[in-house]
Amino acid sequence: MFPMKTHSPLDRIAVVCVALLCLLLPWRQAVSLESPLSVEDDAGFFQRILSLPGARLLNNPDGEIIQDTIEVFTIYYVFERQIRGIEDWLRVGRRPDRSDGWINGMHTEDWRNMLVLQFAPSGQRERALFFQKTRELKRLLKESGEKRAGLLREYYDLIEDERAPRGVFAAIEPPFGIAQGRQTSQQTDRQAAGDGDYRYLLPILDWKSGSRFRHGARPGEPGPDTTLVQVAMVNTKDHEAVNPDSAEGREQMASGGGVLNPALRNAKVGVVFVIDTSTSMGPYIEQVRALVKRIYDDIADSKIRDNVRYGLVAYRDNLSHNAKLEYVTKVFQPLDPNTPPARILGNLRRVKPSTVPTRDWDEDAFAGLDLAVTEDWWKPFIARLVILITDAGARPRTDPLASTSNDARTLRTQAGEKNIAIIPMHLKTEEARKAGNVLSAADQYWVLGDTGDRNVNKYRGIEANSPDLFSKSLNEMSQTVVETLEQWSRGAAIERPEETDSDRGLILNELFRAQMEYLGEREGQEAPRFYRGWAADRDLVDPANQNFSINLLLTRNQLNALAKAVSALLDRMYEAEIAPDDFLGQIQGLSATLSVDPDRDDTGGAPRTLGDALPAWLEQLPYRSDILMLTAEDWIQQGAQQRNHYSDDLAAKLETYRILEADSDRWLRRGKAEELGLLRLEDLP
Repeated sequence: MFPMKTHSPLDRIAVVCVALLCLLLPWRQAVSLESPLSVEDDAGFFQRILSLPGARLLNNPDGEIIQDTIEVFTIYYVFERQIRGIEDWLRVGRRPDRSDGWINGMHTEDWRNMLVLQFAPSGQRERALFFQKTRELKRLLKESGEKRAGLLREYYDLIEDERAPRGVFAAIEPPFGIAQGRQTSQQTDRQAAGDGDYRYLLPILDWKSGSRFRHGARPGEPGPDTTLVQVAMVNTKDHEAVNPDSAEGREQMASGGGVLNPALRNAKVGVVFVIDTSTSMGPYIEQVRALVKRIYDDIADSKIRDNVRYGLVAYRDNLSHNAKLEYVTKVFQPLDPNTPPARILGNLRRVKPSTVPTRDWDEDAFAGLDLAVTEDWWKPFIARLVILITDAGARPRTDPLASTSNDARTLRTQAGEKNIAIIPMHLKTEEARKAGNVLSAADQYWVLGDTGDRNVNKYRGIEANSPDLFSKSLNEMSQTVVETLEQWSRGAAIERPEETDSDRGLILNELFRAQMEYLGEREGQEAPRFYRGWAADRDLVDPANQNFSINLLLTRNQLNALAKAVSALLDRMYEAEIAPDDFLGQIQGLSATLSVDPDRDDTGGAPRTLGDALPAWLEQLPYRSDILMLTAEDWIQQGAQQRNHYSDDLAAKLETYRILEADSDRWLRRGKAEELGLLRLEDLP
């Protein structure tokens, strides 16, 4: 990664191995020989620290060394603090029931939360810039979009030329992407087995909410709110990858015959079509079949013929209406890099529309997507695309005829974990419009389009009065894939597209994102080698784009406790629909049940909001949802439609917790430490 080369203390920080090793439960054990210190003003939380470079574990302050080298960002509970002269010494332990030894406080950092920063996928956003202090960052927020962009271009040039002023910048994100915690084509077998690498998740030390961009990127456009976060990171490697825009990169390009990135020559693109094969879809099935044949015919004799592969998953609906529907989901063609094109085309010819109608307009689209996303066939491909083709909505997870407990939000999360972009091609036919199905289906598929580069939604609503309009859109996407593969085959990287509204721009942006993350892995790109720095969670050039997401790092026990509390709250909500007058008593009883959890201090009396019936550590996070702030009286006063919205949202999030808990690939274990999982703040209740 590319650190600032200044005369700040950053130069004196050793380059050491970074790993977020463990996050132990913050609540007290039932029986404990020792007890960690509590956080000031919050007796329900224990004090914790992160170890920094140079930390050593001693048996006593200034005593004998127990462990000479402690990995950076090891998380310890604090059991005792002592001042010896001018030095602060901490008695610490990896577990909350016993201490391990003493660490000099100058080699530690207090960490009161469980939050980590994860860079957003590369795409339309610019590289994130980290500042040593918030003053310069806040000044940028006040500038017009045009002036802010100009200043940032100057900053990038100064940093690239190593002329950055002292005391302003901490680091800059590298030009290539970092796939932090996401499953990629370069994932090792060890990571696939669950011993993942979380070095690129930056611990958040502090945050400041309530900041706002005065202006957006374009004249007259208002700016959005933003959160400023202070993060910490130290890296493992001495080398820096070559920036293709630098003088060194241009020199290498010239000396290498125009090939700067030879790894791209073998980059593969995987595309899985998920197709509604109900009676109305015959012309569109034929268009997909013709398109795939045309592509394979065009590249049959080219060097990219083995670099793109197609899969196809078909879906219909619940068979209880008519067994002649034959299937709910069916894989006609697995996504396999070794399948010859002739066999793929032969399998596609077997796909036919149903001869009998489904029960109503909604069909089991989520089941088809679930199959496509969760199948273990994505690893060989750096760019991973799922193209949904349908003229109907999807059965919601609450529909008794639905065959999956997934919905658009949980599928979005699962696709993000596997680095898959979903492109819903929603055919807005006259028949669907007459059935009143278009708007509800568009809402569902818009959520699914929020995958890949989440700054560009990939939902495509097509006024499909004839199959030709659909064919034009699909052809433009496919031709973009072929052109990109041809460029990659020469070892030449593609550039970020200037627009993403067209079908070509949308696909090109996803291929650019995949390319940058792939090159980042191949080149050993890492997070900036700095100890601490401030950044905005939105792109400073165009604040409509997100720079990164804020995530919660938690153990299985914490996830299970959260799921248990949400499930209990949901039960009370459902019961309140039958006996609403007793809802306040139900919530009070639930809060009393949860009071056995020492995270919750119930000395203040009856619960004031629904959030009081959930784990107390939620209150420590820079996150507030509408439902957490509702009182029991507010809940009763909500209309039935709004109450259903809240309960459906909670039910979907509960399903997200279930999927996370069951997916071993999404958990990290280091040695004897507890497993760690990653949960986005937006997935909290």
